[in-house]
This record gives sequence, structure tokens and C-alpha cells, in this order.
Amino acid sequence: ERCAALSIAALSLGSIKNKTEIMKHGFIAPLISTTTYPDKNIQRYAVLALNGVALGESTETKIGIYKEDQLSSLIALVKSEDVECIHSGIYILGTLAENMDIRN
Repeated sequence: ERCAALSIAALSLGSIKNKTEIMKHGFIAPLISTTTYPDKNIQRYAVLALNGVALGESTETKIGIYKEDQLSSLIALVKSEDVECIHSGIYILGTLAENMDIRN
């Protein structure tokens, strides 16, 4: 899971085409599911990958992540006892909040 999440994060950085392909091939739902793993490092890597997909001006990527989970798993990260998970959760929520449709 760690290697997969880090690979997705690397693929998503700087390429809207790669981000679109990641979403099209169904990688968002498994990444969101991985944010609930007991291993905190795996959770952080999954959020890193999700944030890589969400970063940028594309509304499609942000809406796609939002539609998969309605933010519940990501909000749960902010309630974690792990400080790094809290920071990661805040980071992805902030990235998604750049989209007006998600904020409303």
C-alpha cells in the first residue's frame, strides 16, 4: 500500500493528464479507503497521493475526490491522535475547499 500510494502521488504531481487518468482508472476510492488503515504511515501516504491529485486548478479532480467519500474519511483524519495525520487531513481539506462547490 505504501509503494502504491507514493507511486500515485509521484504520478499526479504536475500533470493534469496523469491526475485525470488516476481518477478514470478508479484509484481514488482505494486511496480514500487506505486513509482508514491502522498504520498511520500508510494513512499519510494515501492522503499525500490524494492531495497530489487534488492540487491545482482542476475542479474535476477535487469534485471527484469529494464525490467518492463526502469528506467523512478525510475529516476523521483531523480527529486522529496522530499529529501528522491531523496536518495531512487539514491539508487535503484545505485543497478541496478551494472549490466553491465543495465549500457550499
